This record gives sequence, C-alpha cells and structure tokens, in this order.
Amino acid sequence: MSKKSKSITKKPARFGMETMEKREMMAGDVTASIQSGGHLYIGEAVGNYQTANAVQVSQLSNGQIRVQGITNLDGTVTKVNGAAYKDFTVTGDLQVNLGAGNDKVVLAGGANFRNVTLNMDQLGGPADADQVFVGSIRTTGGMTVRTGAGNDYVSFYNSSIGNDASDFTSISTGAGVDSLRVEGWSSFRGGMGVSTYNNVNENETDYVDMVGAVVYGTLAMNTGAGNDVLNMTGVTMGGNLFLNTGDGADTVRLREVQTIDDFYVSLGNGDDNLDLVYCRADHMQLDGGAGTDKLTRSQDGPVNSKTEVNFEPSMSFWSAYGSTLTSSKSAMLR
Repeated sequence: MSKKSKSITKKPARFGMETMEKREMMAGDVTASIQSGGHLYIGEAVGNYQTANAVQVSQLSNGQIRVQGITNLDGTVTKVNGAAYKDFTVTGDLQVNLGAGNDKVVLAGGANFRNVTLNMDQLGGPADADQVFVGSIRTTGGMTVRTGAGNDYVSFYNSSIGNDASDFTSISTGAGVDSLRVEGWSSFRGGMGVSTYNNVNENETDYVDMVGAVVYGTLAMNTGAGNDVLNMTGVTMGGNLFLNTGDGADTVRLREVQTIDDFYVSLGNGDDNLDLVYCRADHMQLDGGAGTDKLTRSQDGPVNSKTEVNFEPSMSFWSAYGSTLTSSKSAMLR
C-alpha cells in the first residue's frame, strides 16, 4: 500500500531583541552640612566619588547661603542632599572637597565667608578637567584653591579676599594645560602664591591673565616648564613680584604693572619673549635664562635701579627713564 507523504510545514523561527535596561548618565550628588564653628562643608556623597559634580554657592537676600546643584560638564545636574538646593546659616569658613571627576564650583551672589578652601584634587587619582569661578564674593580670611591634575580653569572676578596681611591666597592647578584669569579689580589683602604645575619638568602650556587686580602683599607665580603665556595689565603689588616661567618658549607681557618693593622676572631655559610697558618698582631684575631671548621695553616707569641679564643685545630694546641699567649676557642675578 502506498503511503502519501505528509507535508510538514515548519514555522519560521522568530528572533526577538531583548529589551535592555535603559541607561542614563548618572548625575553627581553632593552633601552639604554645617560643621562645628558654623563652617559650611560640601563634599561628594557616598557612591559619587568619581562622578562629575557642579555646585553654585551664593548668598540670598536674607543672609543665608544657598548651595545649589547646577549643570555638570557632562550635561547632568548635581543634587544637594538629594534635592535641587539647600539653604544654610553660615558664620564661619567654606570648605568644598570634590576630589576626582570633572567638577565645577561657582561662588557668586555676594557670598561672605571667613576662610575658603576649594579642594578638587585627589592625590594619585586620574587627571580631570575642573572649573572654578569666583565672582563678587568677600572673605575675611585667606583662600586656597587646588584643582589637581588635568586641564583646569580658575577665574576670579570682582572679589575681595582677606582683611589683613596674614590672609594668604594660594592657587595650585597642578599638572595639565591650565588657565588662570583674575580680573574686575579683584583684591587680595595678604600675599598671593600661584603654581600651575606639579613637577617642574612637565612640558605643558599654561595660561595666566591678570587684569585690574591688587595684591596688598607679595605675588609669587611659577608656571613650570612648557611654552607658557602670561599677561598682566594694571596689576599692583604692595610687596614684591616674583615671576618664574620655567623652561620652554615663554611669552610674558606686562603692562602698567607696579610693585612697592622689588620686581623679579625669571624666564628659564628656552627662547622667550618679555614685553614691558610702563612698569614701576624700587628695584627690577630681569633674567632671560638660556636661549635666544627677546626683551622689549617701552614707556619706562620710575625704577630706582634695574638689572637685565641673559637677553640678546640685538633683541633688547630699552627706553630708560631716570634709572640705572646694567646689561650683561653672562652676568648672574645678585
């Protein structure tokens, strides 16, 4: 007997895509609290130690200080104690400790504190890009800013730091291509120290701009190795000025910069350019260091004595005004 073969119809296999969990970039979260002595402390929340955080600290019309989460560098928005913002009554210092991550801190709105510490550096941690904006604030004590490794940006605008000579301002941006800008007639009652490097051998370009600022004490600035660019216009020091740009082909432009005491510029090794316009000091010492260095000077301001060393004679242009000038390619600064 013949058998009819049965036709077997197979259903085509159906393939589906598993629905994946929706992932969003996590926003940073910080904690803010009042510590003993009326000090305001802001730090990274547990589990957010490596995330990007951004906060703004400002003063309200009732005198309270508002800590508000703002948009991070990664586009997310930071929360403060799990909320959009938190208000505090502050009678002491401000301390911000954000550590690793591309962090941003804004001080604004006429905020008043005693001492201010902004620490965005994690020792041994990865390099990151931090931003600090200090605008229209006042302190009765000193200020410390540390951004650590990475390409960082720090700015001061229309701010008054300190009450007397003991209120020191320290700015350290660590390794990386860093930028510092001080403007808007910001004043610093004590001395001021600026360091834009972590190791003197780092070959990175740093940028410093100071426009319309007063340092009542001594300003000491060191930019380390690299092709650094330094501009100062309308800056007054009540003490000394020490500028050290380290090795590299540096460009320094000083316009209407004056010190009550002494004025020192050291450009280090490399082919450097120094341009001075109407700078004043009791004594001025300029050292181009090794390399083919150019000095341009015009509209010379009152200086009791000057010493210029390590600049190419054919590339040095002076307009002396009632001063003593000593020039020697091989002489050493005394």
